[in-house]
Amino acid sequence: MLIVTEEQRGHILDLCRWYGPTLGLNDLEPVGARVLYAIFSNERYNAANAVPRIEAAYCPNGRYYVPTLYAKYGVAIAKSYSNWQIMALVAHELGYRGNPEDLDNDDVAITWVCELMRKRILRMSRKDDSKATLAEVLDAYNSGNPRDGNVPLAYITKGQTAYTDSESLFAAHPINPCPALGPVPSDYAKAYRIEALLASMQGREWP
Repeated sequence: MLIVTEEQRGHILDLCRWYGPTLGLNDLEPVGARVLYAIFSNERYNAANAVPRIEAAYCPNGRYYVPTLYAKYGVAIAKSYSNWQIMALVAHELGYRGNPEDLDNDDVAITWVCELMRKRILRMSRKDDSKATLAEVLDAYNSGNPRDGNVPLAYITKGQTAYTDSESLFAAHPINPCPALGPVPSDYAKAYRIEALLASMQGREWP
């Protein structure tokens, strides 16, 4: 969905603010909410790209083609969805079992974007020194690996600018209550040792 109204823009800020802490970024790393906003700014739908994209690599004869899933879902499994452009097949690998088209709802997709960030993007970014930088996170989200030699400089620069600009956006945006965030991956607390945050997210509004 194209984000065109102030209400829609505000909801994106809400999603980033609510789900940012679930990334488990520490004080030496970028702020989670602003990282999600930077990725949104880079990936969001626009007038020239207003519908889910078919990615050839996930179609028949493509590098990431999975015949069983393609037979079940058709070309829908080979598309990227939402204003974070998460691949349906990637979400499925991470545990999503809904219809691919439902991922085009940002409220649905954000859970799996964060799961992707925790299980793949941040782990790759922390591999050398246990600390993820914004450039590494943006690189990994775009190219799949921040150490593959393929450095998307324009993508990183755009994301860094959005990250910087987001500070004033969040400062001006009211803090709205968050509905229950739903189930959290079972290994999340163990991996990041933030049981208190998890407890605060379960079954109640979270400011």
